[in-house]
Amino acid sequence: MKKILLISCVLMTAAAFAKPLPKAVYEVKIATGADLLNTTDMKDIPLEFGLGYNVKKELLVGGFFSYSKKDWDSYFGPNGVWEVGAYSEYSFFVSEHFRPYVSLSLSLLDAQDTEADMVFNFAPGVGAKLFLTDNLSLFAQVDLNIASKDIYDFEREAGPNNDWPTSEGSGENYNVSLAAGLRYLLF
Repeated sequence: MKKILLISCVLMTAAAFAKPLPKAVYEVKIATGADLLNTTDMKDIPLEFGLGYNVKKELLVGGFFSYSKKDWDSYFGPNGVWEVGAYSEYSFFVSEHFRPYVSLSLSLLDAQDTEADMVFNFAPGVGAKLFLTDNLSLFAQVDLNIASKDIYDFEREAGPNNDWPTSEGSGENYNVSLAAGLRYLLF
């Protein structure tokens, strides 16, 4: 009987001091987007999938994977470019239905140049979520992509084989992109 009483006291004390989990802990996102400066390389609509975790009510960290088709000869063959990375967001609670945020992501992407098969990408950005329900939101985000190599070429005209010019200074290492999609909060 003393053991049961002791266990009950420990559980009640733990419950009294334990912080409740936020209503939604995880967030799943599905997005698409476009390059705003480098539109000549786009062949198809890119897809991005992400999973985030709410560390605090206003702070989200997570990872993502994206795939797009571009006029690049990438490491895995023509037209397929993948990107994998981590992101964080800090939200400002303007209202229950509208939340602007600032974001930061660091990723590794498959480049088109045989001299630079993998490229690091750093992307600060701003965005906003519009909640349709308690868990479902639409979002839009603008990022400034800063790559470790000159992978964006704003003036390239594709040749007969869509060859990427490999000479030094043949492209830019920055680009502006727009992403939009859906997010769903999980309990």
